[in-house]
Amino acid sequence: MRLLALSLCVLALAGCRRDRGAEVDDIARLFVTLRLESRTWEGQPEQARTAREKLLREAGMTLPQWRSRVAALQSDADLWVPFWERVKRISDSIETSKKTKPNKTKPKGS
Repeated sequence: MRLLALSLCVLALAGCRRDRGAEVDDIARLFVTLRLESRTWEGQPEQARTAREKLLREAGMTLPQWRSRVAALQSDADLWVPFWERVKRISDSIETSKKTKPNKTKPKGS
């Protein structure tokens, strides 16, 4: 009986850990997307704000909810470190894909 209870606890903890990992992944993806949107509208703060709000709405969040989720990550090193590692991996993959895509503009002098 104790073994069964212990097994259930271990499974529950593993499930929570997976859920937290998925949450970190979701927030990291949204973070990178928000940053890219900000860069797209650089020098146009009103358009950037509108675009970010749209992304947050699509994610089912308000700005205060977003800030709260990021603050919760910051307060937990077991989540914050994996969050930044995921952000870096996503950002690196985007940069790599930009470098490997062929340039569709005509070269100068053509």
